[in-house]
Amino acid sequence: MTHSRTFQALTICQPWAHLICPNPGPLPAGYEPKRVENRKWDTSYRGPLAIHAGQSRKFMRPDDQRRFANCCAYGAVLGIAELVGCVKLRMGLVERYRWLYDDPYTEGPFCWILENVQPLKQPHPAKGQLGLWTVEIPVALLE
Repeated sequence: MTHSRTFQALTICQPWAHLICPNPGPLPAGYEPKRVENRKWDTSYRGPLAIHAGQSRKFMRPDDQRRFANCCAYGAVLGIAELVGCVKLRMGLVERYRWLYDDPYTEGPFCWILENVQPLKQPHPAKGQLGLWTVEIPVALLE
């Protein structure tokens, strides 16, 4: 009997990890869900991706620290998203991703397109890493 599942994971700084996968708690007023993650590197990986919130708060502006104070987890996997594409941000993107040009979170140069985000039942503590890495998540948190 399997009590955990292995996933590819990506560590994302707060508050962006919470904007992708609000867990625990909802998004603060005035924020939209984030469905694109910006990276300097490309990936050929497609499939389930564990969204891990890093421990650092160094990228959070003071007003974000205040707004997200009661709803962000740190050093934990928040949920699972489906990585469905990775495109280089440039003029002439395929029609499927034209929304990237108007999305408030699009920066590039590589845009990782995330869909079907499912928060875990509760954040799962884990130490993050650079790049894609693997994490074991208890099945009980996925159901």
